[in-house]
Amino acid sequence: NNEGLTSTFVLPFFLAFLFIGIAFLLKYYKYGIQAWSFFVPSAPLMLLGLIVIVELISYAIKLVSLSGRLFANIFSGHVLLAILTGATFTFFTDITTVLLGLMGPALIIFCVFCLEFFIAFLQAYVFANLGAMYLGDVVSKQEH
Repeated sequence: NNEGLTSTFVLPFFLAFLFIGIAFLLKYYKYGIQAWSFFVPSAPLMLLGLIVIVELISYAIKLVSLSGRLFANIFSGHVLLAILTGATFTFFTDITTVLLGLMGPALIIFCVFCLEFFIAFLQAYVFANLGAMYLGDVVSKQEH
């Protein structure tokens, strides 16, 4: 098995869980036991159970959106590079074809690699920006 850590869901999920966990810990540090009131806002008693479920789902969606977006982009880059590399080595097995025609596919793979490198930086920016927004929500306000 030649899977790397970045091609599994574990690393993005852990990073997203870390961001959400730190956000909640900061909220707990700032507001104390009242941090739990975020899940139980003032509402009519009949709607209280539904609102708590909706708030818990919203926290879970934050976790899924952070980790899912990061995982999908990392994994799709790995798959694209693996397909192009495999196709290059499959189609160019003859030595004369390799000597004459490998530069084109190698250039394409290099360009895709550079694109994936740029996308990795872009995804790191988006991940950090969303995490900062979640942390900013904790620092700026108690009510939503």
